[in-house]
Amino acid sequence: MSEKWNSKKWITWWLYINYKQLIKLEYDWNIHTFNFYDKILQGKEIPVPEELIPLVNISFHYNTFLTEQYLKYNTNQKYIDYTINMADTLKVIFINRIKSNKWLSSTTKMKAIKKLEYLNVIVGSPSKLREDPDLDYVSDNPWYNTRILAEWRFNKMLLLEGKYSDIDIPEIDWNNMKFIGTQAYIVNAYYTPTSNSIYIPMGYLQKPFIDLDERGIEYNLAFLGYTLAHEFSHCLDDMGSRYDENGNLFNWWTDNDRKHFNLKVNDIIKQYETFALRDGIVFDASLGVGEDMADISGMSLVEEYLLLFQEKNEDIDIIKEISLNAFFTYIAIQSRQKIQNKALAVQLKINPHPLEKYRCNCPLSRLSLFNSMYNIKKGDGMWWHNKDMIW
Repeated sequence: MSEKWNSKKWITWWLYINYKQLIKLEYDWNIHTFNFYDKILQGKEIPVPEELIPLVNISFHYNTFLTEQYLKYNTNQKYIDYTINMADTLKVIFINRIKSNKWLSSTTKMKAIKKLEYLNVIVGSPSKLREDPDLDYVSDNPWYNTRILAEWRFNKMLLLEGKYSDIDIPEIDWNNMKFIGTQAYIVNAYYTPTSNSIYIPMGYLQKPFIDLDERGIEYNLAFLGYTLAHEFSHCLDDMGSRYDENGNLFNWWTDNDRKHFNLKVNDIIKQYETFALRDGIVFDASLGVGEDMADISGMSLVEEYLLLFQEKNEDIDIIKEISLNAFFTYIAIQSRQKIQNKALAVQLKINPHPLEKYRCNCPLSRLSLFNSMYNIKKGDGMWWHNKDMIW
């Protein structure tokens, strides 16, 4: 850094980074970043309301306080228990599926099962939060306040070198000014390979993602269940499969298994590109194949969950059919998407998630039961030659 500091290119880059962050903290200036990053790249039509701009910074400084307040007024224990029970059942289904897998070697299969058994599902909020520090903030300089807190956090992290800590430290994507950590009040869910864990924050446990008041199992599987199963599947996708049960980067696959796995990956890439081409869209599906795999595998897991639920309740055939129709309809409903045409080309290149239409249609087209129920045959738009659900 010191060697390059005096170069014009380095100074320009450094100023760009700093100005970009400063602009994010000033609403009148932020319109310039909105016009490019949000409007052109993401297709947003209106900027974030001015009164919401400070929330990201406030959460950075007072995450523990905000978490405690959010949980105080929004904790729904019924939703938490329901989510945990559904996750436990999905884990059993996934493990049993790996046990009966026909293409994995016994060695790789044993490691995959162990990884799923070790997988930790955190619902609601992290068990331990680091304290909100008492620093000498000033009232008129959010950039200064952010810098001194960042320095405090950095020094705290240095003290953890070589030590284990289960204290959660919330993260923020400063490039996009959004929450990417385990803040309890965010609406998100994700799998972290380095900790082999899934996090479902309390902010996600609300309608429309879960509804135990007016909706049945089909709805909740299509929304909450599909999210859980999707995150479970990331445990063994193209990225997750490179980490062991403890979150260490480690190759636990045999060469032959990995070769077989890559053939499946290639077929998934081909399918998503083929479906998109029918709409005149050309893109490189390899960029988001991990998300595609999680959707395909996750869809299969929640379908099996519903079938087991029907079997347990001894549903008659007509009830089973009505239930499955409702489930597939809810899958389609939760996949609806509005996106601006002008942002389409960019999103296909920078967003690891494909368009929702393909996230819905491609996994469904691989379900044998779906194909049978709706009489899908070769030549139809929902036809795909391969009914492989990965595992």
